[in-house]
Amino acid sequence: MRITLDARQNTEYGLLRTVVDPRFNKRTGAENSGSQEREGNAAPTTGVNGNKQVHINTTAYIQLGGLTVGRLGSFFSNQFGFNDLVGSPGVDARDEVNTIAYTASLDNGITLTAAIEDSADSSRDGISSYTAGGTAGTVGYGNNRFPDAVLALKVDQAWGSLNLAAMTHAINYNTTALDTDFGYATQLGAKINLPMIGAGDYLTLNGVYSRGFNQAVFRNVTGDRGNNDNSFGSGYNGSFNARATLNDAVVNTTTNDTYLAKAYGGVGEFTHYFTPTIAGFFGGGYAKIDWDNAARLAVAVQPASTYNLYLGAIWSPVKGFSVVPEVEYTKVNVKTAQQNNATEAAAKSNDQWQARIRVTRAF
Repeated sequence: MRITLDARQNTEYGLLRTVVDPRFNKRTGAENSGSQEREGNAAPTTGVNGNKQVHINTTAYIQLGGLTVGRLGSFFSNQFGFNDLVGSPGVDARDEVNTIAYTASLDNGITLTAAIEDSADSSRDGISSYTAGGTAGTVGYGNNRFPDAVLALKVDQAWGSLNLAAMTHAINYNTTALDTDFGYATQLGAKINLPMIGAGDYLTLNGVYSRGFNQAVFRNVTGDRGNNDNSFGSGYNGSFNARATLNDAVVNTTTNDTYLAKAYGGVGEFTHYFTPTIAGFFGGGYAKIDWDNAARLAVAVQPASTYNLYLGAIWSPVKGFSVVPEVEYTKVNVKTAQQNNATEAAAKSNDQWQARIRVTRAF
């Protein structure tokens, strides 16, 4: 459940807007990442079968003219959204972050936003460290020294919308022996209206590339990963247990050399309206994480790739009410074979079918 309070007032400095949007959630299953608990997206495991407590995640911000201050979705995030219920690879779905931003209108539907965001909310994918002999070390993310910086250009026209964004990310280690590394991510998204096919039809595309900032690409695929988590483990986009290094960086503690991950992905989706109340959609995405040869030689990093295909429908007989069924296929490929569970043989790839139905009522 979510309740949105949106107060607006015109002033001599522009529109003054205040938004508070709390969301109340109850989940089951094991989600033990500390960052998720910190943000209110998960509670420590309690009860039988890991049942969770009720928890709250809140958007809350103030806008005055072009200035935005508060907690809301990153300005780097894809701005157009997809109907996929699970979350396609290649799409950044970061939770809310503490931010301060300014958006300038350049006329003709063009806006430019500059923002700084709390890097604590994006230091999730961890750091792995090894000695020259391959023994695991203890280097991880340290305290925050630099915020993330975002620059985003958005274009809204009759044909659709375009969003180009770039973001920096500081990788601060928990040891004074290492200086801060800086990763980054870039993305290009587009929503193209297709009225020549059908009223309301559109195509949505998004591509992302990152270095030292895997969350920009893999956030939807794996859910939230814990610090120093080397396992491509169970995530929102599939239940698999395949060996891969999803960390933002790895460290050779013998030489103090650091290596940043490379990740890239994309997704596309087409939505067609058969009637004003019935629509269908299909799409797919791909994402890959890779490492430079130097990192592969120095430490035991494991590349991986994944893709998904999905098909669904939207039924909205009444305004504010929708029923969305979906079927999805997901596959992951990794360098090193590993068992999915105790009864299956080790394999370098794993796949899964999923079916879901979401019922939504807004009023």
